[in-house]
Amino acid sequence: MTLLDVRGLTIHYDLPQGTVRAVEDATFTVDRGEVVAIIGESGSGKTTLAMAIAGLLRPPGRVVRGHIYFDGLDLSRLDDDKWREIRGRDITVVFQDPNTYLNPLMSVGRQVAEVFEAHGMGSIRSREVAERAIEILRRVRIQDPDKRYWSYPHELSGGMKQRVLIAMAIALKPKLLIADEPTSALDATIQAQILDLLEELRREMGMSLLLITHDLGVAARIAHRIIVMYAGQMVEVGRADEIMSDPLHPYTRALVRSVKLDRKRLLGVPSGAPPSLISPPPGCRFHPRCPYATEQCTTWRHTLYVRDNRRVACVLYA
Repeated sequence: MTLLDVRGLTIHYDLPQGTVRAVEDATFTVDRGEVVAIIGESGSGKTTLAMAIAGLLRPPGRVVRGHIYFDGLDLSRLDDDKWREIRGRDITVVFQDPNTYLNPLMSVGRQVAEVFEAHGMGSIRSREVAERAIEILRRVRIQDPDKRYWSYPHELSGGMKQRVLIAMAIALKPKLLIADEPTSALDATIQAQILDLLEELRREMGMSLLLITHDLGVAARIAHRIIVMYAGQMVEVGRADEIMSDPLHPYTRALVRSVKLDRKRLLGVPSGAPPSLISPPPGCRFHPRCPYATEQCTTWRHTLYVRDNRRVACVLYA
């Protein structure tokens, strides 16, 4: 059953230099209990998309058109009061750098307890709320949670601080957790632990997970479906196992090769850089970097074609 339904979402940033076409006509769903990963290089629009879904998009960013439906509710119609009620309870976000989002002047336990207070479930000074916070810290595998409740962020490792952010995100058992590059600042061992933790919590709580990452290997580890974005557009959507074993879009093929080959050589990464989204190239935005590009690609209109239960935006599959 569908929990999140994004339809034709288009997001622009109005800057003095011009209009940045950050997301163009994004359409996808996330089912209850499903893990969907959105991947792509920096500037592909994946974080902008996540911010819009969480109601955190601010000027100069604006939704030009499209709708976001969550559990049957049209999020575009919500006022600030309704958003404050939903965000943190039904939709939560784990961001990339915990140092940016944890208050250095407050113990980590109090910051977890603050989630309950913000939603009218008691004061952070009450014993009951403190015990709830300690139990949540234990649930995300923080050792000695009674002691760590009183620790400050600077006293914790990067992996433990990320676990605190996850604890804050799951405190009220949300329906949808958005994880925006939750492991990019961590070493490989801690990264695997955090991914395993997210998957375990998802199964236990029955929540859906929208994973934002530039790392296809991370996405393939826990995602059921993968959405590949390039220069603000969706270029391929399909089951994670199918995309990893048989990628269709030339950009996806390059990403898969970069995972399977020696990362130091980066043989699978296409040459060049993503285009400016103020003045993107005509036709297919990937054609300046694509080894299969033809003259037709410069005039082709972006379309997601259905092929083998997948959607792919490439003239090769027209």
